[in-house]
Amino acid sequence: KNGNEYGFALRVDFGEEFYTSTTEMAQIDWKYSDIAALAKTGNYIVFVLGESQAQAFDMNGLKEGTAEQFIAFLEEKTGKKVQEI
Repeated sequence: KNGNEYGFALRVDFGEEFYTSTTEMAQIDWKYSDIAALAKTGNYIVFVLGESQAQAFDMNGLKEGTAEQFIAFLEEKTGKKVQEI
């Protein structure tokens, strides 16, 4: 999802082994095994990474596939079920 409304552009690519967040300033690879929990609220999928860190992504910004396919992919990669909140 493009983060221009926050003053920066963000691109997130989901690969087989990890996902990558890219901005003008940095590129970070995240392991799926680092995701402690998955949640869905409205059109957003939330990755809980720890007690004080989470990432939320608007699934309306998906470039390929459906939200259901994306959720199935994440559940497979993390071994965790998405919780509706």
